[in-house]
Amino acid sequence: MVQYTEEERKMLERYELERDARNKAELEYYTLLNAAKKEGHEEGKAEIIKSMHDFGMSIEEIAKVCKLDIDYIKEVLK
Repeated sequence: MVQYTEEERKMLERYELERDARNKAELEYYTLLNAAKKEGHEEGKAEIIKSMHDFGMSIEEIAKVCKLDIDYIKEVLK
């Protein structure tokens, strides 16, 4: 077992706290980034569905082309 001086223990503890804080910040960053990507993807999908409907496609046609549930299409078009 390695023996540390009091100063070394404090430095190691500080390092671990800083590392944990960096890891937490990085996790929060990627969580927010993924949420933003998903939100953007969903908004883009909704815009495509609305455009397809505006061009005269039926809900059933949109569902078939996009491989989405008809209820989801109806919800987007509300």
